Amino acid sequence: PVCGWLGSWFPPGPQDADPQVLRPMGGEVVAETMTEFAASISWRSRCSNMTLLGSHDSVRFRSLVGGNRQLHHVGAALLITMPGTPSIFQGDEIGLSGKHSHQSRSPIPWDDVQQWDLETLSYYQSLTSARNNSVAIRRGGYPWVSIGEDHLTFLRETVDEVVLVHAGRTSAPMPESIGADVLATVALPSGSVRNLVTQHESPLVEALEMFVGPGAIILSWPVMAKWSAASN
Repeated sequence: PVCGWLGSWFPPGPQDADPQVLRPMGGEVVAETMTEFAASISWRSRCSNMTLLGSHDSVRFRSLVGGNRQLHHVGAALLITMPGTPSIFQGDEIGLSGKHSHQSRSPIPWDDVQQWDLETLSYYQSLTSARNNSVAIRRGGYPWVSIGEDHLTFLRETVDEVVLVHAGRTSAPMPESIGADVLATVALPSGSVRNLVTQHESPLVEALEMFVGPGAIILSWPVMAKWSAASN
């Protein structure tokens, strides 16, 4: 569903057929589809299932989003923070493209770093580091907070940690209701937030206002303790 929400076209049929141009699905459909699927399996199975944005049998994710780096980053953030065991197809972390499966199977150009998107590589490194350091992202609960045509907001939570993930596929600002929606779900401690990418600390309101779409922001805080945050 994430690919259908962010992608501008669908993988082609056999051989080199041109991709079908499709209208991306809305956030409501994405959440409904995920919720329906989740109801059919156990939580343990869901957390253990491999999740991925692309593979050697599909269009590369960078091509699926029309070469848009920001949308690629949104997809990567959702891959890393949603329930499941994320699998990163070789080359996605450096922004390789491929509109057909045989193009997707091209190896990483180890001898030509100029083909690498180093900004995307750095972002993937930051995301995987955030996941490795967060039990809530790896195994926490998964309630939805806010769902819109162009945004998805949810929590990952344990008894010790809460993580807020907000993803937007357009340049629209974060809905003003997000803060109230979160407050209705879980009590928020006071204090500054920390950007886990830049290590910059700032008030919560300021951190939320810094969100710029298309993009994703990941806020985490220990229960009854200080905030920390990571965003792109």
